[in-house]
Amino acid sequence: MLAKVARRIVDDKVMAMVKQFLKSTGDRGVPQGSPLSPLLANLALNDLDHILDRGSDFLTYARYLDDMVVLAPDSAKGRRLPPATLDRLCGFDRRMA
Repeated sequence: MLAKVARRIVDDKVMAMVKQFLKSTGDRGVPQGSPLSPLLANLALNDLDHILDRGSDFLTYARYLDDMVVLAPDSAKGRRLPPATLDRLCGFDRRMA
């Protein structure tokens, strides 16, 4: 995660502050509602956006920080896609851990 942050933040003082904040939370992660949470959520889920964009000819999705809605048409293909999309999302979640 820090590598993703470092690619976006070039100010050494800001990077040091992010590292210090993450160190202070230990294994608990970043508390929801913290000022750092939206930045980290957007960086972490940016890759997910690119994955879902590949299906944009058939799927529609909206993501608000760490919440998401994925829509598919009411058709035979559309009914097959939600389970497959969920499997891909769960695989993505395991890769992020």
